[in-house]
Amino acid sequence: MATSHELWECIERNIQEIDVLDVIFGSSQSEADMSLTATAFPSSSFSILSGQQQLDELRRIVHSGTEIPKREILPTNFHVEIKTPIEIPHEIGVESSSTLLACLRIRLDLGYPEFESACITSLSVQDNKNRAFFHRSIVNEMLDELNEKARSLVGKEAILDIIESAKGLVTEHVQSQQQTQKQPSSQNTPSISTATTHGRRWIWVHHITDSERKKSIFREAESLHLGGFLKYGYPGVVVVEGTTASCNEFVIWIKGNKSRPGGFGRNWGHHVRGEINIENESGKKLPTHCEEMEDLSILSRACRKCGLEDEFLEFVMQHKGSNSS
Repeated sequence: MATSHELWECIERNIQEIDVLDVIFGSSQSEADMSLTATAFPSSSFSILSGQQQLDELRRIVHSGTEIPKREILPTNFHVEIKTPIEIPHEIGVESSSTLLACLRIRLDLGYPEFESACITSLSVQDNKNRAFFHRSIVNEMLDELNEKARSLVGKEAILDIIESAKGLVTEHVQSQQQTQKQPSSQNTPSISTATTHGRRWIWVHHITDSERKKSIFREAESLHLGGFLKYGYPGVVVVEGTTASCNEFVIWIKGNKSRPGGFGRNWGHHVRGEINIENESGKKLPTHCEEMEDLSILSRACRKCGLEDEFLEFVMQHKGSNSS
């Protein structure tokens, strides 16, 4: 088990690596600069998803020159997001774009980098029209390989190596996908086209009381970049919002099957009661991250605030809202 002194050394190395990543990938772009258009990507970006206040306090302690506390270790769990364009070699022949945008979300636990590996919690790859470039199964395969790579790098600052590995994997899979698409029968095109729109899925579950079930729902939604609400207890209600491809993938997971274990499965009473498709991100109304609700009245108020009262009445309470056509 690591000593207090060793853990503080890890914290200091962690902070130094985060500072380096901030310099390399930058975090000062405005939201306008970060928005994807049909013709161009944003430049690389780096952001702290969770742990910013804690990071500031730890940085103050480390850089203050005062004696580092020996007994008290502040729990650290930083979650960072890195977006980086990946140039695809011309000879591979990608028609839709010569550049893809990879987004990695990485968790850094206490003890990283000396005793714990970085954990890549999600990966997405988009073309220059904000469409998912790969089928989810390919993304999961790359995610597994990147986490295996991360585990092999325990003891050293690993994130730059992980990013380079991600670029290599993306390029390899692009080449493989393009070769497959040149054949008469291609199985990749439908999965790409379904990601051009966005949507919401209203899912009713008989009950959600198990804490691990709740955690798994949040993890799956996070990995698919879905936001929304989870109402636990009886009955259970899950409403998610994001790309159509991600919504459909979440539904497949929550129903449970051999290819996507971890969902509810046939023994759970669950129904997709509402499928709302919206043309683009401008029609999104739910929070960007999933939020937990303890009863229907709180969910009702949250939906009303988001302008989704009619959908709540129709798909949860099973009757039309007053403004429904």
